[in-house]
Amino acid sequence: MTKRTIRIAAAAGILAFSVCAALGRTSDIRTVKTVTVMHTVNADLPFKFNFERSFVISFNLNIPKGNTLRDSLLARFAENGLAKQVVFQFFPPTDRPEFIGLKFGIRVPLNIAQAIIKAVSESSDIKITLALQTEDGDFGNTQRVYIGSLTQRYTNPVTQDKLHSLLDPQISLDEFHKICLENE
Repeated sequence: MTKRTIRIAAAAGILAFSVCAALGRTSDIRTVKTVTVMHTVNADLPFKFNFERSFVISFNLNIPKGNTLRDSLLARFAENGLAKQVVFQFFPPTDRPEFIGLKFGIRVPLNIAQAIIKAVSESSDIKITLALQTEDGDFGNTQRVYIGSLTQRYTNPVTQDKLHSLLDPQISLDEFHKICLENE
């Protein structure tokens, strides 16, 4: 190897290290095409998913402004340190939904739910509906969030006042659930 090649390799290594260090927590982001569901003995969180993550965010890439919302969501989760808890699943259905349906599993923590609400409300001007998932089925649905699901449920869109109330730092998880149920 020539001295020039060694210097270029060293510079590339330093640059790669600097970029990774600058990105910091973005390395915590994990995405999958297929979610693997594993049962646990933990009664509070009875499922684990890919990469031993406790929660799944399934995201419809075909929602209006989907790429902007995806990027905002990933950045928010990386900077807030929430990415370590979730695995992201992005799916591209053929039909574009008329609204963004947010379906929260009942076991999803408030900080994750609020980060999603904040990203969606800031990234899109499309109507948003809310639902609460109380049954697991075969997919661990109480530990999942669906953003723009495959099936559109025609419910009343949530008002801006209700969206803002969901972001209140003083709201409890039970109050959050109650507001979601009011929208169904």
